[in-house]
Amino acid sequence: MTDWTSEPPAAPPTSPASSPPEGSDDVPTSAPPPPPPPRPSDRTGQGAASDRTGGRGRGRTAIGIVLALIAGFSAIAGFMSFWATDEILSSSTWESTGRALVENPAAQRDIAGAVAGQIIEAVGLERFVAGVLPGPLSGLSGTISNKATELLTDATVQVVRTEFFQGVWEQAVAAVHDRFVRAVDGSGGVTSITAKGIELDLGGIVGAVQEQLDRRGITVLDSIDASRIDVSYLLIDAPGLQNVRSWVRTLRILVIVLPAVAVIGAIAAFVIGRRRSFVAAALGAGGLVGAAVVGLVLRAGKAQAVEDLSGGVISPVTADAVVSHISSGVRGALLVSAAVALVVLVLGIVVAIVTSPARSTRT
Repeated sequence: MTDWTSEPPAAPPTSPASSPPEGSDDVPTSAPPPPPPPRPSDRTGQGAASDRTGGRGRGRTAIGIVLALIAGFSAIAGFMSFWATDEILSSSTWESTGRALVENPAAQRDIAGAVAGQIIEAVGLERFVAGVLPGPLSGLSGTISNKATELLTDATVQVVRTEFFQGVWEQAVAAVHDRFVRAVDGSGGVTSITAKGIELDLGGIVGAVQEQLDRRGITVLDSIDASRIDVSYLLIDAPGLQNVRSWVRTLRILVIVLPAVAVIGAIAAFVIGRRRSFVAAALGAGGLVGAAVVGLVLRAGKAQAVEDLSGGVISPVTADAVVSHISSGVRGALLVSAAVALVVLVLGIVVAIVTSPARSTRT
C-alpha cells in the first residue's frame, strides 16, 4: 500500500476543465501574435517614394505649362504674321487701301499738288512766263509760276474729289497690283514697275483739270494737247518698296516657323503635363501674352513704317493714311485672337477648379 503522505504523486492532478472531453477533436490552439509595428525606417521609405512620385508629377506639369505658354504665344504671333502678309499683298486690301487714301483730305491735297507740279513742268509755264516778261520782270517768272501752281493745285483738288477721278485712281491702283506683288516677291524687281518705284498712271485726269480751270476763267491749258501730258503719281518709291519687300520676307519666315513651334509645343505640353487643365490655361495665357506683344510691336512699328514709305512725292500724311488702313485690319484680327485666347484661359481655369483633388476629396 502506497503512502501518499510520504511520497508525492508521479504527476500533478489536472482539473477536468483543462482536459478535452473524450471523443472531442478540438485541440487547444494559441492566438497568432499581433504583427510587429512598422519600423520608423519603413514609414520613411514609403513617404519618400510618395514624395518622389508627386514631385515628378509636379515637375512634368510645370514643363507642360512652360511649353503651353510658348505654344500659345507662337500660335497668336504666327496667325498675325499670316494676316499681316495677306493684308499687304491681297488685291482687295490693296484696292481698299487705295480707296481710303484718295478719300483722305490731306492725301487729296498731296495728290493734287503732285499732279499740278507735273502739269506745270510738262507745259513749261515758268519758261513761257520768263520769255514773255520783258527784261527785269523776267525774274518774277518763278513767283508767277508758283502762283499758277497754287491755282492749278486748287483746281486739281476739286477734280480729285470727284467720282470720275476716284474711278481713274482705282483703275490705276488695280493695274499695278500684280506688278507690285512680283516686285515684293523679288521675281520682277523694282524696275518691273519703274526705276522710281510704284507709279500710278493718271494721265486721264488732265482733261478734267482743264475743264475745272475753264470754269474759273483760267484758260492757260486750253492750247495744250492734254493727251500728250503724262501724269503719274508715285505711290511707293523704290526704297520704300524695298522696305516692304523686307517686311514680307520676314513675315513669311514667321508664318512657317511660328505655327510649327505652336503645334509641336502644344502636343508636347499635353503629353508631358499631368494636369491637362493647367496646360490648357497656360495655352490661353500664352496667347494673351502673344497678342499683347504683337499689339505693342504694331503700335511701335507704325511710325517706322510711315517713315519707310515716305519718299519722293509721298508725304508722311499720305504714308500714314496707307499704314493706318492696313494696320486697322490687323488690329481687328488681333482683337479676335485675344478673345479666343481669353476663352481658352478661362475654360482651363474652370476645369482646373472643378477637377482639383481638394474638391474631389470634399465631394
